[in-house]
Amino acid sequence: MHLVRAAELEGATVLTGGQRHAPAKSPDGLFFEPTLLASDDPENPAVRDEIFGPVLTLTRYHTDADALESANATSYGLTSAIFTDRLDFAQRAMNTLQTGMIHVNHGTAPDDNMPFVGIRDSGLGTGSVGPSTLDFYTTEHAAYLAG
Repeated sequence: MHLVRAAELEGATVLTGGQRHAPAKSPDGLFFEPTLLASDDPENPAVRDEIFGPVLTLTRYHTDADALESANATSYGLTSAIFTDRLDFAQRAMNTLQTGMIHVNHGTAPDDNMPFVGIRDSGLGTGSVGPSTLDFYTTEHAAYLAG
């Protein structure tokens, strides 16, 4: 809620959601409503920060380069998704996006057979799901013992 309110104060528009879901039995709320914010300001917290919740930000762009530049303008890099019918743009995006996971015409839900990995200020390096799971949960050491 704090990040959504901060985004609003900085000029973002709440298009839907933006509140706790508070059923009668839980007046303080147990969940946050799916929320869509609109902001074209790359410095707005909704655009700049990594929000873990059902919150998306809608940002307009005019060219492919603008879209990719906007996507990379944050210090975070967990996952990205693009939806396109242009193979040239999909290839350019896969080469340009600075995220650990890139989805093309696919939502950002991870697949159990692929690493779950972020880069930059997201994630912990080696993937925590998929074939790299062992690396995520262990630390490799070399020990030399002379007798």
